[in-house]
Amino acid sequence: MGCYAALPAIRLAAGQLALESKTEARVDVAHTELCTIHIDPRETSPEQLVVQTLFADGYVRYSVSREPQAATPGFAYVGVYPN
Repeated sequence: MGCYAALPAIRLAAGQLALESKTEARVDVAHTELCTIHIDPRETSPEQLVVQTLFADGYVRYSVSREPQAATPGFAYVGVYPN
């Protein structure tokens, strides 16, 4: 599903929260994408350079909650780990 996977994950998290009776409940969602499983970084053809520029390994975690004050606005930069 790639980037689109966030939409069903948010929908599932909202459904889980609807079943929860605690108002302070939250659901943590984590996405991992490992494109290097399918891409050979040693390949240097122009097509592969474009593909490797657009797609990379990634990880993101966020929380879904009914309490707006429980969330911190914005994103935190964690780091980049080059090969």
